[in-house]
Amino acid sequence: MIAFKCSPRVLALDPTSRGLGVVVFESPTLPIEWGVRELRDNKDARCLALVTDLLDRFQPDVLVLEDTAHPSCRRCARVRILIDSIRPLALSRKVSVVSVNREQVLKGLGADTKHQAATRIAARLPELAPLLPPLRKPWMSEDPKMSLFDAAAFALTFYQSIH
Repeated sequence: MIAFKCSPRVLALDPTSRGLGVVVFESPTLPIEWGVRELRDNKDARCLALVTDLLDRFQPDVLVLEDTAHPSCRRCARVRILIDSIRPLALSRKVSVVSVNREQVLKGLGADTKHQAATRIAARLPELAPLLPPLRKPWMSEDPKMSLFDAAAFALTFYQSIH
């Protein structure tokens, strides 16, 4: 595990088939930047350019991504490859890369579902609460804003692991 003297600045990313969820934290209670970027054309190249910009602009201590090798990862092949392509960008900037899996995230937040996890995050971080997607019905596609909450969950799971 990585040792930190103070609370590290964390960039957490959740690449999806439609875009990228982003959250930057100064501490576990202080998100300083967040959002969802939908990418339509040339998704991988645009996503990598966006990640490069985020790394350069925020200069995080840690980048947190989903563990694509874990059995709980349900990402398509393109997104798995994209996540694996993001790691070298961070490492080339001397940013530590940490992977978390879906089971760790749900357990850490005391949730059984992604929506329960997102609801707990919204309660903990009121600045994100207005973006909480409605509960998804089985026939509905996942709301793009869920990637923002997934990224926040990744970061909070990391913070929990170092405290």
